[in-house]
Amino acid sequence: MPTDQTMEQEFEAVPPLENKVSLATKFRPKRRVVLTAAGLALAALVALLVLLFLTFQKPPETMLAPAAPSPTPAAPETNLRPASPYATDAAILKIEADLKNLDQDLQNTDLKEAGLNPPVLDMKVE
Repeated sequence: MPTDQTMEQEFEAVPPLENKVSLATKFRPKRRVVLTAAGLALAALVALLVLLFLTFQKPPETMLAPAAPSPTPAAPETNLRPASPYATDAAILKIEADLKNLDQDLQNTDLKEAGLNPPVLDMKVE
């Protein structure tokens, strides 16, 4: 609902804002420079002291357990089991010999096959 009353603005009745001065504007520029330099020097001194402390600190001594005498090795046990019936079987012995021969053939085989390399194509083309 609109009213016909006009509100009067009284600027003189508004109290003035208090002058709040921050720390940055409180000190003069010369003092600010001196305080900044002092703060940086203090930080550098603390860092230097920490580095010196860490450098000259003794390493912690490790607690070593007393060395126990090493046990003497036991004599090798003899095989008490009876030999397998396949250990002396002629067919098994022949297969083992064939496997050894095949392994030797594979080790001596040249797998590079130089004959299959492409020809050298280093020609001068002008």
